[in-house]
Amino acid sequence: MFISNARGPAKRLFNLVTGKAESRGTPSIEEGEAEGSLVMDEATHQVAEIDGLLDVLDTTRTLIGKETLYRSVTRQAGTVEEIEEKQEALKELAGDKKLSLALDKLLRDAAVKEEDYYNFLFAKYTGYMGSTDSDKLEFEGYGYSEHRVGVKLLPELSEDAGLLPAPKSEYLKRLLNTLIDFGDKRECKLMEGPVYRCFGGLKTKEEKGFKPGIKFRPGLIKPILVLMLALIAGFAPMLFDPAIALHTPLWMLPFVLLGIYIPSVTSFDQETFLYPMAKLFSESDETNSALDALGRLDELLSFQQYGDGFSTKVILPEIYSATAHTLELKGARNPILGKKDPDYVPNDIRLKEERVTFITGPNSGGKTALCKTITQIQLLAQIGCYVPADEASLSIVDGIYYQTPEVNSLSADVGRFGTELKHTKKIFMKTTPNSLVVLDELAEGTTYEEKLKTSIMILDGFRKLGNSTILVTHNHELADHYQKQDIGIFRQVGIEGDVLTHRFVDGISKISHAHKVAAKIGFTEDDINGFLEEKKNREKSASLRS
Repeated sequence: MFISNARGPAKRLFNLVTGKAESRGTPSIEEGEAEGSLVMDEATHQVAEIDGLLDVLDTTRTLIGKETLYRSVTRQAGTVEEIEEKQEALKELAGDKKLSLALDKLLRDAAVKEEDYYNFLFAKYTGYMGSTDSDKLEFEGYGYSEHRVGVKLLPELSEDAGLLPAPKSEYLKRLLNTLIDFGDKRECKLMEGPVYRCFGGLKTKEEKGFKPGIKFRPGLIKPILVLMLALIAGFAPMLFDPAIALHTPLWMLPFVLLGIYIPSVTSFDQETFLYPMAKLFSESDETNSALDALGRLDELLSFQQYGDGFSTKVILPEIYSATAHTLELKGARNPILGKKDPDYVPNDIRLKEERVTFITGPNSGGKTALCKTITQIQLLAQIGCYVPADEASLSIVDGIYYQTPEVNSLSADVGRFGTELKHTKKIFMKTTPNSLVVLDELAEGTTYEEKLKTSIMILDGFRKLGNSTILVTHNHELADHYQKQDIGIFRQVGIEGDVLTHRFVDGISKISHAHKVAAKIGFTEDDINGFLEEKKNREKSASLRS
């Protein structure tokens, strides 16, 4: 749910609309959340380019939609049934353009009013004599205008949802009914007004009945108070001798009363009505359920638009539960790079009976891109989205872990090898049979013999845990060790002549093409010798001139 009985966590969403959030950022543990609720760690979020995935996936109209999408991608998946419900809703939207367009209009209309709602929920008011600082939660004025426009979002959203064509899929039905039903909730009545302050707190007109109470009027003009001040200002001089009145500052009395009236009235309204209403709405399960429904609708339309805009075939994959993670992809393309590239080279991958998969091949052959494709498709599939593939079936993972060589975060006490081993150990301790682990090289920063021995020790450990482990490596001897035991899956970069095809085939690559990479950047042996010769000639010429 969007907010869990606290104003604090909801401020993250408000920060998005005000621009205070520095970036989408990496997964973080918020108050009340368990670490296990994350589907990936921070390193995986960065290495697997999850921000890039969100960028191509995110066409949400609303801020709550953006937040919903972010949480879906970074948190653990729902049940198979929940994912299949989303898929059925997407199928309905694909076949019912009238409903799809109506939902799109609903979301666009809501997006126009959404910022005003968050402003009302979280604002502090400084008055017109005060000043705001860099904190965008502060606004000039007394809060009446923020209230008037802010409380329109959910009541009007509820009314508009009731005018939409009736969907058939259970997921869409439930979301729209949540919005429609909000119109009958107490919170909606308080938003529509009038609101009264009685013994026991804020009341709707129906709740107040014949009880005494103070009615909230969203403005400075309070008829009874204004009338009382006018009477005081008009009759006060009559209490004094006219000759005295002319020679005393009684003429200033209306201004003095006005100076007392404005801060007294606005302070009373803020503390009695505005701030309590904002707190009530931000903490209410009913309002947050309505916002959550809005966000999920927006997320769903974003999925639909992602699928419609992809350059090649996309499908809704088969999802299932399993005792150990399995995945089968045919014609899979990278969800980011393949979106606008119809010529992106597709690949097949099968992670099933064998628990360890070796990816080998020359540099720039696409090994890393393949691993990112697998992790990104896994995430898309288990949030109910389309995936770029000809065929796809997979089970839900409880965690994705992606390790690459760490060159910028070395631990002084153990060096590069120890730093990487610490990270590998952390992954190992969290992994279950339903986890997906990608290891880009192993045991770097040590001797060749120790590297081979340590890598075998680590891979055997992961294999015994039973999760899906993918190893990207140039160490063909390591792959040979397992192939001789008939353990593992072996995929290598395909080569036609001297050209890397970026298509992966069975086998173990024993070439690196390091010389070709060096030639591409101009740093071969000939380049080095040429540079040294040229430098020597320049120095000789300089010596002769001197």
